[in-house]
Amino acid sequence: MENSPQEFIALKKAMELNGHTHIHILKLDGEGKEYEVIEELIRQFRNHNLPFSQLLVEIPANVTDGQSFAKLYRFFEKMENAGLRPFRNELNISPMVPEKDKKNALCEYSFLNLSMFCANSETPN
Repeated sequence: MENSPQEFIALKKAMELNGHTHIHILKLDGEGKEYEVIEELIRQFRNHNLPFSQLLVEIPANVTDGQSFAKLYRFFEKMENAGLRPFRNELNISPMVPEKDKKNALCEYSFLNLSMFCANSETPN
């Protein structure tokens, strides 16, 4: 089978094409591009509330060096500024992964979109 480039469609466009205005739970699998996908998602809806109540995403959990930790910290700042607050996380270390590769563990995070739960769509401090 011939390799063909995958076609991607923005969430905003997909929602418009399908007549959707709200998603209760959005599960993202960025295949190593989670930070970039989420930044683009926030950019798409920068002038509006994000159109989902919960966001589930798996991100790298290996933050043992300063650079990785800083990236993760900036990620959480961006999420909070977009009105997304984590309420659950779970370390994802598959028993199928050899011991030497467990440093590359992932962490599943669940975020609530606070604007969906506030009366006047303002994010509480």
